[in-house]
Amino acid sequence: MAYWYVNYGDGSTTGYYGVTQWSATTAKTVSSIVRQLAVPTNGNERCFVCVVAGTTGAAEPAWNLTPQARTIDGTANWIECTGQQFSNGRGNSVVAWLTTLGAVTVGQVTRGRAVNTSGIFMCTTAGTVGAIEPTWNVTTAGSTTTDGTAVWTYMGLYSIYPAFGAPIARLATVFTYNAPSDLVFVGDNHAETQTTAMTISAANPMTHTYCIDHTRVGNLVTDLRNTATITNAAIVAMNISGRGYFYGLNFTVNGAAAINIQTVSGNNFGTIVFENCTFATQGNIIFGIANTGSGFVTFNNSSVRFLGPNSTQRLRVNSITFNWYNSLAVVPGSTTLAGAGLISCQDYCNVLCEAVDFSTCPVAVVDAVGMSGRVQLVGCLYPVAVANPVVAPVANNWYVDTMQTDNAGNFYRTERYRGNGTQLTETTIVRAGGATDGITAISWKIAVSAILTNTGLGRPFYSMPLAIWNTIIGVPRTATVEVITDGVTLNNASTWIEAVYYGTAGSTLASFASGQPVSVMDTPVNWPNSAAGWNTTGLAAPIRQRLTVTFTPQAVGFVTIYVLVAPTSGGTVSYTVYVDPKVSLS
Repeated sequence: MAYWYVNYGDGSTTGYYGVTQWSATTAKTVSSIVRQLAVPTNGNERCFVCVVAGTTGAAEPAWNLTPQARTIDGTANWIECTGQQFSNGRGNSVVAWLTTLGAVTVGQVTRGRAVNTSGIFMCTTAGTVGAIEPTWNVTTAGSTTTDGTAVWTYMGLYSIYPAFGAPIARLATVFTYNAPSDLVFVGDNHAETQTTAMTISAANPMTHTYCIDHTRVGNLVTDLRNTATITNAAIVAMNISGRGYFYGLNFTVNGAAAINIQTVSGNNFGTIVFENCTFATQGNIIFGIANTGSGFVTFNNSSVRFLGPNSTQRLRVNSITFNWYNSLAVVPGSTTLAGAGLISCQDYCNVLCEAVDFSTCPVAVVDAVGMSGRVQLVGCLYPVAVANPVVAPVANNWYVDTMQTDNAGNFYRTERYRGNGTQLTETTIVRAGGATDGITAISWKIAVSAILTNTGLGRPFYSMPLAIWNTIIGVPRTATVEVITDGVTLNNASTWIEAVYYGTAGSTLASFASGQPVSVMDTPVNWPNSAAGWNTTGLAAPIRQRLTVTFTPQAVGFVTIYVLVAPTSGGTVSYTVYVDPKVSLS
């Protein structure tokens, strides 16, 4: 594993631009480092270390930009050294000499093993190392040592090379240099910018990239920073792809073009993780590629920022798994999004947000219009300025669950949103002696929609699961759930409960029991009335009933109960059921 260093600096005097520029007819000593004089094109910025002392030519040479390649310049010789660990202050991590180095190439570096362990030696004549460590010639920088058929040039002590002394200018460039699984360090004053399309393709397998103090070389956790910026200053897309881990980077597109985060690198599906990062744009932030396989994108303590509205501005998740953890979702001060919701899930994606603060988001969390996928919000905070966290369309292929998520401190709020109905938390119409969080009595308000024509027994709305521990086995047990409606008498074809239990002794294979009719040809049976006490405020004609299902468990364990509600009359009649989520077992 090698270390690589990236620092654009301010684009003028620091970072890469703080490296001395080449100059004509100038005496250079071994270990001197320069960058090009003529302005290179994006991605072709290079640093070169002098390996043969001499005087530079009258005109800038045609630099050999290949990593570790030689360029002859007047009587001086240069080796390309951009971003390498020895030339950026981490020479102590250079591989010490071993016979296993075998065949070495020009530009390869080593340090002494038995003696001269602080010296840097660069191969200047390719060959095969000898059977024993040579006696290093360290008379002066530029002294040479023959080692088998190879020749090494002494480049001085590694302590003479400062941190970020010869960095790569652009983040995208480092991934054309580095081997898979290397470490990349980006200076905290890195402020990279360009006006052409930008593609950052991380190596496969995963490369780890960290923003660190530019005066350090990345030895300590305390070196970590989160201030490096990568900006596309025109209306062109920024593409981040492959497999990688990024820490402390801030990506910006200053126009309406998208930031594309794609886990596909060639034909390889992968994982991209961003920690302590931000993403800012006037356009979309798009995860994955539509209708293309799978992959994983993770945000941890990472945020988005919107610079100006347009008609499609949102996070669009395509065909992947997107996990968002421990984060402030939207940076305060972002402009109002033009879209109805922040997250739009496309092409059967999967989204999990846990411990994410959406309070500063100016729109709903989820825009389910046109959505085909699954979103879960766990322990999150809703936007304070938005009444409904989910924009619910007239569609049937979307799926949103929220668990202990509210815009304040209502820990009991757990809800479900589907194309065929919703399950919301109710605190007014509640049963006396029913479910409570210890302070507030609650019920579930399940409202089924008549928008679907293929519902009923074939496609009911499923509630979130209810669990109760059972210790009695071998005899029939009956689970009961209390419900109330406003003028609707429920039967077992419109509303029923199902139980998942252990029906075989000595086996974890669960069994299944349902209170619904066996087939659509059976005559529906009304559920029995109940005398349970409910607060009926707002109900014109309250009807109380009990839903039951009977089964015979053969092993101790949890019984899981689901409440199912189906629009009646072929999916054309919608209604609301209030469910007490406190199950009784008798």
